[in-house]
Amino acid sequence: MPNAATMRAVMADIDAHLKLYPDPEHSWRFELETMRALAAALRLPLYDRPGDARSVRDRVTWFGSETGPRNKAPAGPDGVVRARGFHLLVYATLNTGAGQAQKELEQFGRHARERRLPPHRRREPCISVFVPRALRGTSLDFIRTHNSGPEKSSVGPQVPLEPTALAGILEAAEVAIGLRDADVLRVLGLIEDRTRQGTEVVSFREQVDGKIRGWTREVLEGEIGAIVGLAAYQAMCGRPNRYVDAGELLSDLLGNAHVESCLKRCGQRLHAGAICDALVGQRLALEVASHPGVGRLLCAVPACDCAARLQRVAVAITEAAGSGTP
Repeated sequence: MPNAATMRAVMADIDAHLKLYPDPEHSWRFELETMRALAAALRLPLYDRPGDARSVRDRVTWFGSETGPRNKAPAGPDGVVRARGFHLLVYATLNTGAGQAQKELEQFGRHARERRLPPHRRREPCISVFVPRALRGTSLDFIRTHNSGPEKSSVGPQVPLEPTALAGILEAAEVAIGLRDADVLRVLGLIEDRTRQGTEVVSFREQVDGKIRGWTREVLEGEIGAIVGLAAYQAMCGRPNRYVDAGELLSDLLGNAHVESCLKRCGQRLHAGAICDALVGQRLALEVASHPGVGRLLCAVPACDCAARLQRVAVAITEAAGSGTP
């Protein structure tokens, strides 16, 4: 599975990355890196066409091969993302010419119809994701017309996603422990919503950047408890004493780059009370005493106990979904 931090760096400066390879390889390598980035954002396994594992329900498939013939583009999307709850048809292109819209976008509706989901999965959205090296105004106009018209309801929306925007999504995936596929679907929805606004490309790009930054902060605010709690739990497990004061853990976490990065993005500061609340709230520790002037004394829950609880929760969620609970 591709690494989110690695793929964020690649997509943030895709031109520099492509220069590492001969010119004839740039087109298919851009496709491959795009699919790797999406796999990293969604934490899904990546396969190429020859090695596609059809038995794996949730996966990313690149319709190319690093070792097989690559003399022409596939008659369809460059890859497909089968995520938990939605599908993406992915089109990646280095074409920045005036014919970008005509050459790349006009085929989307036909491909979406051809790849329409079976009846039992049609509740899951199917989105055509267009990943150009640089989006042209005519392409944005084409997507805006599609997303504002009746065809969207039959073949799904179209979402432009430039490499820098994908890098922004990967930033959240890099930091957030529990980033859900539903979170990624939501940010794609935010971008799609901006396509329906009557703006030109530069303004659209700035708006998308702002939406992704706001979405990232929102995701991380929901993840702070898990990030702080797990870091504190690791520090507790490394201490010789069974009972640990929350104030002692504060010194351990102040130098934790992951924790500090997350808190900084959310405009928050670390303190002993937040550490205790995170450990107890995430069910990783028990608060055994709290006295004025002494602090809050904590006892770590054994890892096997925590893991067993998560398994029971997972089973309960699956059973609830099976009984018709949304």
